[in-house]
Amino acid sequence: MRKLIRSFFDGLKKLLGSEISVTTDSKENGASSTGGNLEAGRRSCRTAVKKFCRDSLWIMGNLPGDEKTGCVCVLHHLMRVLDLLDLSSVDGSTLDVWQEVYDELSDALQGKTASPELVALADTVERFQIPQQFVFDPLLAADDWMRNRRHETFDHLERFASRIGGSALVAAVTVTGVKPGSDFHSRAVEAGKAMMLTRLLANCVEDANRGRLFLAEEDLGSCEVDVHRMQLRQPGKPIAWLVRLYAARIEKMFAAGGELIHDLDFDAARSFKSLLTMHWKMLNQLRMEPELILQNGSPLSTSTLLRLRARHLMGIEGNASILPAASQGGHH
Repeated sequence: MRKLIRSFFDGLKKLLGSEISVTTDSKENGASSTGGNLEAGRRSCRTAVKKFCRDSLWIMGNLPGDEKTGCVCVLHHLMRVLDLLDLSSVDGSTLDVWQEVYDELSDALQGKTASPELVALADTVERFQIPQQFVFDPLLAADDWMRNRRHETFDHLERFASRIGGSALVAAVTVTGVKPGSDFHSRAVEAGKAMMLTRLLANCVEDANRGRLFLAEEDLGSCEVDVHRMQLRQPGKPIAWLVRLYAARIEKMFAAGGELIHDLDFDAARSFKSLLTMHWKMLNQLRMEPELILQNGSPLSTSTLLRLRARHLMGIEGNASILPAASQGGHH
């Protein structure tokens, strides 16, 4: 997970800065009233997302305008959840600030007073009929993390990644377009989980130095990882054992999640192929050079990222070996 672009409290201050009325009269116009509030929320989401993931926005470049805007609103919601992960509960109870965020989201989805950003999210949920479970699940995962600040086992970590990364991808592909009748949710969760775990692995040292050690304590122990040495970025065999253990597990999730490609519309499939390919290459690079987790930044070189972007722009994305063979090739 990349470094968050602002503290949660700054974000919350913005979100609480302007209250508006929301109506749910027209599905065509989304969950909120049209006009300045909705447009202001979309602009705010777009500005924040551009700062947060400026190096990968090209993945959405081929999407039609409405779908692109919807994905931006979903991604902004994910950013708010990631901000919450910096907070902790001293006594293991739900934090007031988390409850406020949860209640604001609930109110917005019921058509009550909300901030512009939540108006935009509610409009997206209503317009594209995103199941609300996948909007709330990331917040519930954040609550669990803030209470415990640890994942004792990999099963616990996997549930965390499913509820955040998996749910976010379900919401995103619902926006970008799935084929009618597709039962895609489980495959989207697997793909989203694989990508989030890849990010957590790539950034585990940086996260640990910020007091957020997401990796499972059981795995750190079995691989004989000295967390203090890891925080000091000292290489050693335990680092390689840990990375390869996680890579073997995550590879299976990529294989299952790659099948999602069969459920997606043309433009959605293009974006998904590029997104999955980028993360698959990250995982393989870590597997080949485990000590990359000791460095800041992406495990992929600038030239590799530029090649991925160029292939996407030319319509020849999707060269990851983990994707089903029938889905590979260009789009002309």
